[in-house]
Formats: sequence, C-alpha cells, structure tokens
Amino acid sequence: MSRKAPRTRKGVRPMVRLSALDPGIRRLVVALREANFDTTDSGDGVSKPDVGRVFDVPHVFMVIEPGAIVAESQRLVETLRRLGVRVKPGVVQANYDPADGLATLGVFGVNDSMLKEAP
Repeated sequence: MSRKAPRTRKGVRPMVRLSALDPGIRRLVVALREANFDTTDSGDGVSKPDVGRVFDVPHVFMVIEPGAIVAESQRLVETLRRLGVRVKPGVVQANYDPADGLATLGVFGVNDSMLKEAP
C-alpha cells in the first residue's frame, strides 16, 4: 500500500530537492509552488535521455480539487502572466477523470527562459 506524501501549507506537498528538477524548469516549479500549486511532475523536455523522457516539451502538472477546476485554471493563467508568460491556447490544460476523482492542471511549452527576471 502506498502512502501519500505529507501535506503542508494549504495542502501542498513538501518541495522536492531542487537538484532533482530538470534545470530548464526549476524556476517555474518553484514559482508555482510559492503560489500554492501542488506540483506533482515536471520536465524541461530536453534534459532526460529520449528513453526516460515522457514529453518533448516543457511541462508541469499539478493536482487540484475537482470542484475548483475552473477557478484554479484561471488562477494558474493569472500566475503565469504575472511571471511574464504569454499564455496562448493550449498552454494551460485542465483534466478531470471521474473514474478516480482526480483533477489535474498542466502547463505545456513554458520553461524558465520565458519567465521575467526576478527583481
């Protein structure tokens, strides 16, 4: 039986080691976690060998409450815009699977080079 990771502030799991994240997506993951998004998977689309790479594009996935899927999608778009990302159709995607009750958000095609520089 697998155990879920313990949750901390506002239900967000503890951050993994930064060194465990692909280098081209670290700043984005940290910024999303600072905005209280519960990130669960990410990749920069280039750092892993082809056999270990799931997506050839940068991506970040988050788990959300199913009833909040629209509001959290909009909050994610606003967060990305504050980070300097031009959000085009397809960049943010939301999914709900009624078979397991899992709702997720995904960010596709955004990497750290697209974020405005920190002050």
